Amino acid sequence: MHARKISVTFSKSLICVLILSQALAQITDLEKLKGLTLIDHPTCVIYQQRELPNHLEEPLRMILEDKGYTLKLYKKGQRVIPGEFKVTVKKKLMGRLYKSCFVEVEIFKINSDYPSLTDTSIMRKSSTRKFPRHTLKGDERCKLAVKDMSYDINPCKKKD
Repeated sequence: MHARKISVTFSKSLICVLILSQALAQITDLEKLKGLTLIDHPTCVIYQQRELPNHLEEPLRMILEDKGYTLKLYKKGQRVIPGEFKVTVKKKLMGRLYKSCFVEVEIFKINSDYPSLTDTSIMRKSSTRKFPRHTLKGDERCKLAVKDMSYDINPCKKKD
C-alpha cells in the first residue's frame, strides 16, 4: 500500500512539472520585461541637454543603447519632433572624506518643437552609492549609481 501511494504521488508531481515547463516555454518577450512597459516609437531618439562628465556619459549611453534608444546631444535652439524624449541627469556628492554619490536620472517626453520645463515626465529614478571606496573623488560610485538605474528604464522599440 505504501509503494502504491509513492508512485501515485510521483506521477502527480511529474504531471505538474510537465505542465509548468510548457507554461514557461510560452512566455513572450513582453512578459520577460518584468513589469516594464515596451515603448513603441518611430525614432527612439533621446536627447541629452548638457554634456556630462565622461565617467557618467559612457555608462548612460551604453544603458540607453541596450534599451533601444539613440542618444544625441541637444544643441540650444534645435527643433525636435514632438513625442521624442529627453534625459536629465543630476549628480550630487555628499560627505566629508569618502563622498557618497547621489545620481538622479529623469526621462521626459517632449510635448512641443523645443524641450521645455513643461514636458511630461515618464520615468524618474535615483540611486545613492557609498561603496566602493577606491578614490576620494567618487567617480566609481557615481558610475555604479548610473548602472543601478538600468533596470528601471523602459525599453524602446522602433515602429516600422
